[in-house]
Formats: sequence, structure tokens, C-alpha cells
Amino acid sequence: MSAVSLGLGLALGFLIGIPSLTLGSTTLALGTGAGPLLMGMILGWRRRTGPLVWTLPTRANPTLRQIGLLLVLAVVGLTSGYSFRENAFALFGLKLAAVLAIGAVVSYSLMVLVAKVLGQSRERTMGLLSGYVGNQAIVAYANS
Repeated sequence: MSAVSLGLGLALGFLIGIPSLTLGSTTLALGTGAGPLLMGMILGWRRRTGPLVWTLPTRANPTLRQIGLLLVLAVVGLTSGYSFRENAFALFGLKLAAVLAIGAVVSYSLMVLVAKVLGQSRERTMGLLSGYVGNQAIVAYANS
């Protein structure tokens, strides 16, 4: 995949994300997130158009996945920082943290115990835990 293919694919994705459909008071559009994603799926399915190769080299795939994971975690941290600072050390925040910590330790321990009894590998157990909490950082840890 060349820079031309990447740039052209992104531009096409942004273009298909522009149109919107208004239904009553609601406006639906693919936007800048789903437009490039949809175009990437279409172009990946095509694989090649003349001299343009739309597939990603195998070695570049894990690198881009790691960059995407870092960006997701950075955005989550940046957008929740102020709210966390305001609420985490209030009495309600401390009580909530204690209850959540106890619940997490109990449920994670049970999941690990059941996975061990069933003979699951460490990687599968980490996959189970990451799916349970919806945290991509655990998947990255399990893959490393």
C-alpha cells in the first residue's frame, strides 16, 4: 500500500461520509469515522484497482493496530481526566471505587479459576477478561 492509495482511500471515505439524511429532527450521516471505515472495507475487498494496491502489508498491520490502540487510550484519558479529578476523591467516588474494586477482584478471580479448571491457556483467559471488561489494553498485553 502506498501513500497515494492511503490518501485516496481516506479522501473517498471522507467524501462518502459527507452526505446526510434527515428523518424528522434526526440527521444521519456516516461522518469522518464510518465513511473511511466503510471505504476501507470496500477497497480491501477489491484488493487492487489498476496500479493501486488497497491491501495492507502484513508487517504494517500490527503497527497500525498498536497506534490505533494508543490513540483510543489517549483520547479516553484526555476526555475523562477533568471529570475524574472532580469526582474520584469525593466521598461517593471513594465508596464507588471500593465497591468496584471488590467486584472486579471477585469476578476476575472466578473467571480465571473457571478458565484454569476448563484447561484454557493464559492467552484465552486474557481474551476472556478483556471481552468481559471491554478493555483493549488487556488484549495488547495478552498479545505481547
